[in-house]
Amino acid sequence: MKIKELPEDIREIALHRIQNAGDDYIANLTIPIQEVYLINAFVWESTIEGDDIWCDVLIGKFDSFREFHKKPPTTPQAANKYQVNIKGTPCDVYDVLKAFDVRNPAIQHAIKKLLMPGKRGHKNKLQDLLEVKQAIVRAINLENE
Repeated sequence: MKIKELPEDIREIALHRIQNAGDDYIANLTIPIQEVYLINAFVWESTIEGDDIWCDVLIGKFDSFREFHKKPPTTPQAANKYQVNIKGTPCDVYDVLKAFDVRNPAIQHAIKKLLMPGKRGHKNKLQDLLEVKQAIVRAINLENE
């Protein structure tokens, strides 16, 4: 599904999320953002909606998205589990990757796991560290391509 195919209320929020994400690969596209496929638009899990809600949107199920946005503004949104305060400024792993201009996706993946090994809820520390090792090998292969 392309961004332009979304219902207007969801499209506006998606475009706002893309703008806030500031992803390099979006900025480098030569086609209008409305023509970008939703699956390639931004890192879904870094949004307040989260991966599950955007996956529903991708397949044309909009109820969970709209229900999420019906919450009163005083209700705190689910916190991004990667977000921390650095000198009073909320930042997450994506801010760090952007600040250090990390472009290799395998290195990005490894850094994300290294910052919170075993603390993301579904894998233990050892599993995350083993996956970091695999990601580093992949990063080396990508650099040699």
